[in-house]
Amino acid sequence: MKQSEARGIQSIEVSGRIINVLLESPGPVMLKDIAAKTQIAAAQVHAYLSSFKRMDLVEQDPHDGRYALGALALRLGLAYRDSYAPMRNASRTLAVIEDRTGLMCALVIWSNGRPTAFEVRAGRQVMNVNLRPGMSFSVTGSPVGAVFAAFLPAEVVDPLIAQEQNADRARPGQWHMTADEFAT
Repeated sequence: MKQSEARGIQSIEVSGRIINVLLESPGPVMLKDIAAKTQIAAAQVHAYLSSFKRMDLVEQDPHDGRYALGALALRLGLAYRDSYAPMRNASRTLAVIEDRTGLMCALVIWSNGRPTAFEVRAGRQVMNVNLRPGMSFSVTGSPVGAVFAAFLPAEVVDPLIAQEQNADRARPGQWHMTADEFAT
């Protein structure tokens, strides 16, 4: 029996579908939207979310009822960072760069379909910069975005570039970079 054919636990796989909706959403999500995206009945999604809330895997906004990832999700992410050798090595390297230069530096990864700050080190120089882990960057409007665009496959970044350029054009009077300007 191959690994992919091994018997699994269906409820864990259903849980994964629900968690993935929360991971891929830009903000808190309504129950009905989770149900629609997972194609699972709202009552069943609610039962899963109730268990997730008791575990602190998700939290629910008391005002609008929307769901978002909770404290356990953060702890899982940090545990992953500490146990996954490439992330652990990148974090150590970031600390060395900060120590040697004294400058603010950030480890930025491709996450949720865009460049995202994963770890930020303040450096020794006082700077008033609003940069924190989890912050996303524009591909066409940031230097770090340009680096990702240069090295990732076009099929990964081109849809985001087009989306950002369309959003820029929708705001009259705002400067935007054309596709040709960005490509150079």
